[in-house]
Amino acid sequence: MEIMKKMLGVMMVNGMKWDIKNKGAKMTINGFKFTQHALKRVNNRGIVKEMIMLTLEFGKVYNDKIVLLNKTIKKLLLKIKDPEIKKWLIKLIDKKGLTLVVDNGTIITVYSNNK
Repeated sequence: MEIMKKMLGVMMVNGMKWDIKNKGAKMTINGFKFTQHALKRVNNRGIVKEMIMLTLEFGKVYNDKIVLLNKTIKKLLLKIKDPEIKKWLIKLIDKKGLTLVVDNGTIITVYSNNK
């Protein structure tokens, strides 16, 4: 499985190209814009773009949230062979998964599910 190969601002996840633009304090991942609040939370909570990309790719949509649960992460760890991806999945397990709150293609906030 071809996952997360870095190429000049574009990453491959499961064969899909992920366009990452980071201009100063603004960031988009595959068309999803980040509010200033979301960028602050990402930085404060030790969340990196790879974790967000995996959540966008494998998370489930619940109303205004995209959620990647520990149960799903554990299943992915059994399927995925790429050591780089496994490293990020293990870090996501430490956070008990990840939740993105989204409104009209904008990520409002990001938090771990470690409650």
